[in-house]
Amino acid sequence: MHSFKQLQCFVAIVEEGGFTPAAQKLYMTQPAISWQIKTLEGELGLKLIERSERRLVLTEAGQLFYESAQTILNQYEKMDSEMEQFKNMEKGSLRIGASTIPGEYLLAADLARFTKTFPQVELQMRIGDSRSIVKLLLQENISVGVVGLKPQEEQIQVKPFLTDEIVCIAPPDHPLCRKEQVFLEDVLQERILMREFGSGTRNQLQEEIKKQKNTSCKVLMELGSTRAIISAVEAGLGLSWVSKTAVRDEAVKILDIEDFSIKRDLYVIWLKNRTLSPLGQTFVQMLEEAYD
Repeated sequence: MHSFKQLQCFVAIVEEGGFTPAAQKLYMTQPAISWQIKTLEGELGLKLIERSERRLVLTEAGQLFYESAQTILNQYEKMDSEMEQFKNMEKGSLRIGASTIPGEYLLAADLARFTKTFPQVELQMRIGDSRSIVKLLLQENISVGVVGLKPQEEQIQVKPFLTDEIVCIAPPDHPLCRKEQVFLEDVLQERILMREFGSGTRNQLQEEIKKQKNTSCKVLMELGSTRAIISAVEAGLGLSWVSKTAVRDEAVKILDIEDFSIKRDLYVIWLKNRTLSPLGQTFVQMLEEAYD
């Protein structure tokens, strides 16, 4: 295997027209550069340069070697430049995964700010329930995840960055909306719509109901997204619990349930045994600063 220094010396000799100017260009002594070429020719078992007092002549093997060496050095320079751009976050890609609430309702402004700061970076985001985002991270299909369910896997680094409130919603004309006081028992007697298993919202809700009433919530219908849940509640299919962030401008009413409130953390996650790229580190830092 020929060293980078050998290739560098050989190309410099050809391009500068001799050993002395090549040595000056590379800040080497002439004996040192001559030794590099002698060693290279010994390894190859081929003569690359015909030496004369007046001029330097490449052999046929030398011409072929020069073309290949030049290509390799150009690729090395390109690689070095790309790594410098990557380090300075001028180039690269970042794959993000987000559960429904952060993905559909919270991160849009953060992603816009990120792409404005780093316009050459390719940004990808996949949305799913919290469990599926954790799975994507473990499979290394994403670099950073934002979820509403705290992962228990030891290989995942978890950092809370925002507290979310889960509220009960009903159609505006529902009888419970006219009551002065609403209790959890009242709501649990109604038709309940719920996100699918794996949803952080559903998991948190079931835990809180079991903690307070030692019972589980009977689910009439499962739906695959928060948007679908809200639309179903608007249509009068039943009641449900969703993030308060998702219903700020919706045509549903939030029920204030006596002595029952749910707050949960949203988490930024990444793998402990994988060093986050500068882009990944910057994205996490931007989230922390935005929601501090």
